[in-house]
Amino acid sequence: MTSIVDVWNLALAMLAQDEEMTDPQDRSTKAGRLCGRFWPQVRDEVLQAGAWACVTKRASLAADGNPVAFQHSGRTRFPLPSDCVRPLALSQDGEATGAPVPFEREGRSLLVAAQAPLFIRYISRDVPVNAWDAELIHAASSLLAKYLAVPLTGKNSERDRMEVEAQKALILAEVRDAKSAQPPDVMPGGWLDARGER
Repeated sequence: MTSIVDVWNLALAMLAQDEEMTDPQDRSTKAGRLCGRFWPQVRDEVLQAGAWACVTKRASLAADGNPVAFQHSGRTRFPLPSDCVRPLALSQDGEATGAPVPFEREGRSLLVAAQAPLFIRYISRDVPVNAWDAELIHAASSLLAKYLAVPLTGKNSERDRMEVEAQKALILAEVRDAKSAQPPDVMPGGWLDARGER
């Protein structure tokens, strides 16, 4: 089972660092202090980069009861769950294939012209690393290595190399994640009907 320490050790290995961490709370070494400092930023940055199936959660949100000011009259404010990195597209039934519902994000809330409860799907930061896909772990390790490169190696070239590696890893993770889901059905109407192909 992969842990946060495994992600950190992979990042250190990418930078040819001999140190191996065993405890995520250990701040007795420079690498431990840097990993602990950069990990929350790296985790959220990687999670925000895609609609990862392995870290997607569902929730039913209640309205907060406070009126929405200005041009947003008629909209209701729904506070996001505390572990939400970002909401996915909203739909009337909360499903990925449901009829879309427009929304606006304002701080840690969604403004929606809908009544409670609001069913959402979102990317969660609370899913343990051992539930992440291998490609997502590789992307997180590569991005962490980018942040660690200059402080640990003193080389901007290592930072640049790891930035390219992180971008490639994120693209691969997105492709693999997309392949793990069933493609949505084509909605009736539109150009297929106009061409007589349905």
